[in-house]
Parts: sequence; structure tokens; C-alpha cells
Amino acid sequence: MRTTVITPEEREKAFAPTKKPEVIEKQKLDVRYHVEDYDVADRPHRFLEAFTAILKHSNYRFVLEHFIRMSAKCSRCTTN
Repeated sequence: MRTTVITPEEREKAFAPTKKPEVIEKQKLDVRYHVEDYDVADRPHRFLEAFTAILKHSNYRFVLEHFIRMSAKCSRCTTN
């Protein structure tokens, strides 16, 4: 393991993009999006809120219920 501090030249080389500038420019999107700042300690609750909204406003509920009924069983229930 390295214990010395890296030089500015090494840092610049390490964080330099590996793609050509033309490729990077082509891959930029015209879409702007907003990322919310939130407390990372509350991730499970935030995930469950988002998952609840997905189930409430989409057709995934039927698919998930079908999957649960058909394949997510304990070893005693698989013969049913």
C-alpha cells in the first residue's frame, strides 16, 4: 500500500478522462436533471417510499404479486 502523498502531476494523470474530448461532447445530454440532497442514513425509508409510489402508479404490482405466488416460496411450499 502506498503511504506517500501523490504529486499534482500524478493526481492530474490519475483523474484525466480516458475518452477523447469529441466522444465526451457527443455523449452530453440536452436534458437537465435535479438530484436531491438527502440524509444517507434514511436510505431504506426513501427506497421504500419510491417503491411504494412505483407500485401505486404502475402495473408492476400484478407482476410482483405473480412472482411472489409462483417462485418465492419456502422449501415446504414448493411442492404445492
